[in-house]
Amino acid sequence: MTSKNNAFRVAFLISSVIMAACNNTQLSTQSVETPAVTQQPPLKIVVFQDKTASTGWTRTEQLKYEDIQPLVTLIRKHGGELAVGLVAERSNLSLVRVRTDVPLVKPVEPPKNGNVFDVAQKIGQYRKQLAEYEKIKAEKEEKEAAREKEFEEQVRKLFSLPASRKRTDIWGALRRADLFLSESDQSWKAPTEKYALFCSDGQDTAHGPKYSMKSKAKLIIVNGSASLGNMEGIDIIAFESMSAAVQHLLAQRRN
Repeated sequence: MTSKNNAFRVAFLISSVIMAACNNTQLSTQSVETPAVTQQPPLKIVVFQDKTASTGWTRTEQLKYEDIQPLVTLIRKHGGELAVGLVAERSNLSLVRVRTDVPLVKPVEPPKNGNVFDVAQKIGQYRKQLAEYEKIKAEKEEKEAAREKEFEEQVRKLFSLPASRKRTDIWGALRRADLFLSESDQSWKAPTEKYALFCSDGQDTAHGPKYSMKSKAKLIIVNGSASLGNMEGIDIIAFESMSAAVQHLLAQRRN
């Protein structure tokens, strides 16, 4: 009887260990969660092209739409708004703008392990969500493509103007850039990253009042003579070409 009891106890212990292991496996499977999708903050970028005569001897390039097209692609990827203006006798004029909403988050396919009935229900819900996502995404992209086309047409007209203006209103451009960049982020539901790019020599000859930006945007100046002009003393990064400046900005989003 004693040996039979011992054998029964051993068998019971082995069975208990196996059942506990199975239960632990099931719990660990059920506790696995899908990683949260991280979304980088939307961008607000403003570009000013200097259209004054001094750009000729300060080797300030005259932009084409293709020079800023990577920025359009960037805001399409992350969401945000791009604006373009001119530096001229009066730079404090309305900007040409294009906005792209924050990208939709694609539904994540649920794991296929677990109770077959629960899995089937979750897969069904996922397929409905995916179909809705694809529909909304297609509508969103169609609207954005139309807005980008209109933006391109307007920017090409701006950039085609001759660089012959006789006075340079740098402070007016800075003020207009700051107004755009200081607009409320409430519609984005998140703080935006802000950049202002000035393709200019920075020389102010309109003699307007000096202006200090309040939006805490990152400032970039582009010209071929390493001139900061009246922007000397401002926290600003200088580049020799717009291509280099754009690549710098793109690299910020790869970090």
